[in-house]
Amino acid sequence: MPRHISLLVSMLAAQPVWMERPRRRHLNGRTTEESVLLALCVVGALAVAPFIILRLLRGDWLLAGIDASLVVGVAILATYVWTTRRVRNASIVLTVFYLSLMVLVVHIDGMQSIYWAYPSMAAAYFIVRPKEAAALNILAMLALIPVISQAMAPISSIGLIITLATSNLFSFIFALRTIQHREQLTALASRDPLTGAGNRRSLQERLQEVIAIKERQKENVSVVVVDLDHFKIVNDTFGHGVGDEVLMRIAEIIRARIRITDGLYRLGGDEFAVVLMSANLTVASRFAEQIRKLIFDANLLPQHRITVSLGAAELQPRETAESLMERADVALYEAKHNGRNQTKINTDIST
Repeated sequence: MPRHISLLVSMLAAQPVWMERPRRRHLNGRTTEESVLLALCVVGALAVAPFIILRLLRGDWLLAGIDASLVVGVAILATYVWTTRRVRNASIVLTVFYLSLMVLVVHIDGMQSIYWAYPSMAAAYFIVRPKEAAALNILAMLALIPVISQAMAPISSIGLIITLATSNLFSFIFALRTIQHREQLTALASRDPLTGAGNRRSLQERLQEVIAIKERQKENVSVVVVDLDHFKIVNDTFGHGVGDEVLMRIAEIIRARIRITDGLYRLGGDEFAVVLMSANLTVASRFAEQIRKLIFDANLLPQHRITVSLGAAELQPRETAESLMERADVALYEAKHNGRNQTKINTDIST
């Protein structure tokens, strides 16, 4: 059993399972999260299987039974992930399962297996969330105390328990720092550094999500594209620094008007897009007009009136993200060609 735990730890060290984002898919249609857990189950089962035979040849029936239960459990877990694609539940079950077997083996095999508690507990922080891993590891340590206290002198047993607790503390801190670093990297990859709005990449991801929501729940979703009028004049006349300040102020105005379920994205330059959930074309048009008037009345530059043109389109059944954005752009171009500082909607429902 300890050898098996060591193998699991070495696999998990490459990438924490619980940190993967489910929407990232491979060519086989499986998420990275699913692929990692399925590979872990397969390799783990193949690695454990030979030890069942070795233990049976030595007449160690009890430990052979534990090894066999691990293989069967992992096979059931892999089948569950393959059929349901619910990795979150499977990760928790896997952690509880192998920690329980680790404790059981220590109780049966004695202190010669106690040192595998360290990698076993560390592995938990790579599979489930830090607080969950800490809670499960505390329970595992409590279950190990009777064996430790009986087999070792008081000072030695206290020292071993303290080292287990310290290793858990370090692993917990490492997991939290990993979360922070990942969030920072995600922000850099998905956020516009100037305005804090999502970038074009995050917009594409969000549109894929809302399209799936539209198919399942028939929820109304609309997109509003916002483009500053004659913004080149602002940059050329007042400088790019002033232009950046205007963009940040406009992002603040829009962000203050959207709900937590909506999203603001900068497409590049002076163009923004807003994804409105539970909003039909009428709601989107009303929202766009509110934004237009707020920006017009904000007097962002006393020397130069800042205005915006807007285009709105509602997501249609079986429509693609590209088609939706194209229709919103068509409405935006119409607003610009008709004199700017206005909102146009795209009522074309053909996809």
